[in-house]
Amino acid sequence: MRLHSQKKWLVLLLFICIVGISGIYLWDFSEQPAENKSNPHLSKEQIKTLRPGDILLREGYGLVSTTIADRLKGKYRFSHCGVLVDTDSGFQVIHTVSSSLSNIDGMQQCSLEEFVRQSKPGSLAVSRLKNAKDRVILVGQTLRYLEQRVAFDHRFDAQDSSSLFCSELIWRGLIRGGGSDITKPHRQNAWGLYSFDMFLNEAFFEVVFFQKTPQN
Repeated sequence: MRLHSQKKWLVLLLFICIVGISGIYLWDFSEQPAENKSNPHLSKEQIKTLRPGDILLREGYGLVSTTIADRLKGKYRFSHCGVLVDTDSGFQVIHTVSSSLSNIDGMQQCSLEEFVRQSKPGSLAVSRLKNAKDRVILVGQTLRYLEQRVAFDHRFDAQDSSSLFCSELIWRGLIRGGGSDITKPHRQNAWGLYSFDMFLNEAFFEVVFFQKTPQN
């Protein structure tokens, strides 16, 4: 009887842990952005400055975003990025997201408004490749990844090109398409990752607008 009772408690504890972790992920991606639907982050004037191929950088809500920003240890706290494309229905952002945070695992697209709404107020930046050819390559390769439905890289393995995490989508897409290798001046951290500071390197990028302040 005691063994049966212990098993019941273990099953209950495991269930509570699963629910708790799932709740953290859902809170990270869904509930918090909903609070800011009435608080747009981009003005009409800012939207007019955007161009296809622009890179949007943001810090999201919740534990997952905080962990990413902490681990990357960049000059600025970013946790996610996406590539802007122009469609018949207006600007869309193509990015890659884990199935833990989205109904789709990997490559997907959303409206510009939705992508911005999921960022903390004052956390958004937009960067643009200086080389026009690189911008064309980035948009083309990003659309190919979307069409191929490339999965999200849950291991964050920068050596594995079969799946992609968000910043890898950009630098690997450029290299694969024959564009600039924007990783060259940068070093990977202890986890084998590049910080989002890469997309602010003046050798390759110009900042369209910037809402972030440096970390202390």
